[in-house]
Amino acid sequence: MCARWRRTSTTNGWGRRTSSSSNCLSRKADHVSDLTVELETLDDVVVFICNGRVDSNTAKTLQSTVIGRIQEGADHVVMDLANTNYISSAGLRVILMAGKQIKSAGGRFVLCGMQPSVRDVFEVTGFLRLFEICHSREEAVSAAQ
Repeated sequence: MCARWRRTSTTNGWGRRTSSSSNCLSRKADHVSDLTVELETLDDVVVFICNGRVDSNTAKTLQSTVIGRIQEGADHVVMDLANTNYISSAGLRVILMAGKQIKSAGGRFVLCGMQPSVRDVFEVTGFLRLFEICHSREEAVSAAQ
């Protein structure tokens, strides 16, 4: 069974946050920051697919989506960062929170598909040692089961 859901958060040119939710619809907007989070459920593993930038303007979207699902009981989680081209400390904070909550519930949290620029941030901050990281989504889903 595979379910897909998408939440988008952007800021307009004047710094005002706009957000929308839709079922797998993609809209390109001319905004400063853009993050789309898609959700797939494969068997008992919840996969978050992050597309775009995770910065101080968009981290709240990621947090509400990921932490909300974990609080609903998701304890086998993959976060696919293959289409994430930037992550700030605000994004790292959300990932750390998610990892801690899943670990305390006895679950598995696996990251995958990091672009070199994102991987560099994880390496410099020491986050590579904190999380299980796989190259592909398929490997990550298998590791999270």
